[in-house]
Amino acid sequence: MGNLFKKILRQYLEYPRADRNVIIVLVAMILITIFVNELVKCLPEKPDEDYSTLLEKLKIWEETEQNREAARTTFSPFDPNTISEEELNSLSIPRQVARNIIKYRNTGAIFSKPSDLRRIYGMDDSIFSRIEPYLQFPSQKAIYPKKKETLPAEMEHIGSFDPNIATAERLKLFGFNSFQTDNIIRYREKGGQFKLKQDLLKIYGVDTPFFEKLAPHIKIQPTKNSAQVKEEKLDFVTIDLNSADTSQLKKLPGIGPVFATRIVKYRILLGGFSKPSQLLEVYGFPPETYYAIENQITTDTTNISRIRINFADYAELIRHPYFNQEMVKAMIKYRDNNGIIQQLNELEEIKGFDKQTIEKIRPYITCR
Repeated sequence: MGNLFKKILRQYLEYPRADRNVIIVLVAMILITIFVNELVKCLPEKPDEDYSTLLEKLKIWEETEQNREAARTTFSPFDPNTISEEELNSLSIPRQVARNIIKYRNTGAIFSKPSDLRRIYGMDDSIFSRIEPYLQFPSQKAIYPKKKETLPAEMEHIGSFDPNIATAERLKLFGFNSFQTDNIIRYREKGGQFKLKQDLLKIYGVDTPFFEKLAPHIKIQPTKNSAQVKEEKLDFVTIDLNSADTSQLKKLPGIGPVFATRIVKYRILLGGFSKPSQLLEVYGFPPETYYAIENQITTDTTNISRIRINFADYAELIRHPYFNQEMVKAMIKYRDNNGIIQQLNELEEIKGFDKQTIEKIRPYITCR
C-alpha cells in the first residue's frame, strides 16, 4: 500500500506545476460535491407549506380594490360649470383633463351643451362617451345669476375706453380678467386692430354676455382716412435693409418683432440684401406686406460680404443660403482638378451652376 502511494505521488510530481494545481482543484470539487450530497440526505424533510392564509388575504385585497374602483367610477349627474376639481378627480377623469376643465372655466367661458366639453384638450372620445350621459346643463339664468355682473359696479362712473390704446390696467378697470387682457394686448402687438365694437368678440375669452354689458362703454377712435394715410406714407423715411436694426424695421407697417428678427438673421446669412425683393425669401414673409412697403425700403450693396470662392472651404460655402451640398462639392472638385477659377462664367462648366443660378449668387462671390 505504501509503495502504491509513493508511485502515485511520484507520478503526480512529474506533472508541471500548472497541471498539479488543476488536479488539486478537481479533487477538492469532487470532495465538496460528495459532502454536500450526504449533508442534504441528513436534513429533515420540510412539511408542505400552507398557503391558505396568504390566498385568503390576497382575495380580500382584490375585493377591496374592486370595490374601490367601482366606487371611483360611479357617476352621478353633475354640472361641468360648477363641479369642483376635487369632485372631478373622484370620477374616472384623468387629472390633466380635470385641470383643463377648471382652466377653461377660469377664462370666463361657460359649458352650455355637451359638445362644448370636446374643446377641452385631452378630452378624447372614450372619456366623453363615459361622462356624456351624466352631464347636466340647468338654465344659465337660474344657475349663474351673477354672470352678468362681471363688471365692477362703479364702471358707470369711469367713462369709456378704446380697446386699441387702453392699457392693461385700464382694461381690468372695466372688468377684463388677466387672461382676456393678455389676449387683447397680444392681438394688438401682432398688428390687430379693433375697427368695430363687435371685433372684441374675436378675442378668446370674451363671450357675448360680457360684451353686451361692456358695449356702451366702448369708444373706438375713428381711423385715419385714405388721404391722411397716403400723406403719412409720402413723409415716411425709407429704410435701408442692410443697415437697419430690428427697432427700425418694426417701424415699417406689417413688420413686428418676429419678422424684424428674421430679416436681420437672414441678412447675416446672405451677407447682405442685394435687392429689396429678397425679403420674400424670409421665412413666412407675406407677399402683401412686401408690396405694401416696397416703396419704403432700399438696399445699399456697397458693404455686401463676398465669398472668395478660390479659397473658401466647404463649411464657409455651405453656410450661404444659395449653395447646396451638390453645388459646393462640385465647385471644390472643379477647383482641385483645374486650379483657381479666373472668371465667374467658368462656373457654367460645373454641375449645378446654370446662368440663372450664377446671376443669383454673383453679388455674393468673387474670384479674387
